[in-house]
Amino acid sequence: MLWIAIHLAQLPLEIFTRGHAAPDPLVIAQAAGAQRNVFMANALALQHGIVPGMRVSAAHALTPQLRVVARDARGEQAALEQLAAWAGQFTAQVHVVAPCALALEVGGSLVLFRSLPRLWRRIRSGLQQLNYSASLAAAPTVLAAVWCARAQQEITIIETGRLTDALAPLALCHTDFSAAQQQALLGMGVACLGDVLRLPRAGLARRFGPELVLMLDRALGKMPDPRVAFVAPQRYAGNLVLPYSMDNTEALLFPLQRLLLELTGQLRAHGCGVRRVDLLLQHHKVPVSVIELGLATPSRDSKHLLYLFRERLQRISLPEAVEVMVLRALTWEPLLDHSRDFFTPHHGTASAAAELIERLQARLGADAVQGLRVVAEHRPECAWRYCTPGAAAPPDVVKHRPVWLLPEPLPLHEQAGHPQFDGALVLEPDRERIEGGWWDGHDAARDYFIARNPQGACLWIYRELTVARRWMLHGVFA
Repeated sequence: MLWIAIHLAQLPLEIFTRGHAAPDPLVIAQAAGAQRNVFMANALALQHGIVPGMRVSAAHALTPQLRVVARDARGEQAALEQLAAWAGQFTAQVHVVAPCALALEVGGSLVLFRSLPRLWRRIRSGLQQLNYSASLAAAPTVLAAVWCARAQQEITIIETGRLTDALAPLALCHTDFSAAQQQALLGMGVACLGDVLRLPRAGLARRFGPELVLMLDRALGKMPDPRVAFVAPQRYAGNLVLPYSMDNTEALLFPLQRLLLELTGQLRAHGCGVRRVDLLLQHHKVPVSVIELGLATPSRDSKHLLYLFRERLQRISLPEAVEVMVLRALTWEPLLDHSRDFFTPHHGTASAAAELIERLQARLGADAVQGLRVVAEHRPECAWRYCTPGAAAPPDVVKHRPVWLLPEPLPLHEQAGHPQFDGALVLEPDRERIEGGWWDGHDAARDYFIARNPQGACLWIYRELTVARRWMLHGVFA
């Protein structure tokens, strides 16, 4: 087996800053008894001399622009689970290693991604697009990979026999030893993992318990390390806390792109797409703004979804600045990849037509883009209805009728009882007789003909079967 560990040391801070670069010094505060201490600080805060462990009151004295946010353990866990679901596109075995690491079993994925360096680059590139900073390490065991990543030793260990030498330089703080065990070992003059491995196993077990020895054996691949793989639900609800309030819809696209990349990564892991995505914009005082995006066909194309949301955002006016963005896609559908032409195709595809419809609806509004369907009705002006684009089924009987009907039939001039339109019309011998509409008070009794004028125009005309016997122009053939 081969594991890639992803260690997210800045996760408590990045759940607040990955939406956009924070413009002010920012610290994550954690309660320590009756006071609050700085747990983590961004680069601007560090430049002002603020360091982890400092009291928040002292940090405020260093810069009046300091922004303090309480540590959100739930948010960190939710972000880690979202990342675990996103990582499912690289392997079926993803494990969440608390508090801020993931372990991916990639031995079976190397054939798909061709090589370990190629897969490594794909994972790192994806994390950067999501605006997560991480250290990666690869090893034959979960613990070895996680400990190396935690120590920011981005190494690749393929053979189990090399684990002892690779893990020996690691400091005890990078292992899973408890704080009491680390303190006791440091008191014995043990400073690194190599020193621990040189101690007698029997004495180590008596002093610290068999669990510590078992942990070492699992890290070195001498004992199995059974773990429960993370199972991602087939739904998505991701949120981003913006580092500052945004009242510009164009600026919202930057953090929105990161949520869409997270969503589409999870969709690829499950081989699914979505027909509907909801964007919720949370404000300080006014109710939440909801933008519903409907798709003609299931999709997991982040660029296409971002384009559609851009068109929708350009058409709305925000009632107030946005503080939190929430993206939801709760209903997923299987998405099958279609085979491609070996040569360049010279015809359109159904997906291209669907994307065009979605773009038009995003720009013009859903009500402005409609489809047409044929209904069972003899009268041509009543034989159609609006429908969802692409939802119309072909009629059972296809009659030779024009697509373009005039809003109202136009009376034609006659000469000796013969219809005229830019000259005398020549009628084809076939006719279509229509009689109906008595049930709704709009009786129609007509004989329809296909006619051509001297200029070659192809028209659809009819003669009334009533007393007036008028000739009327009703449609034009393309």
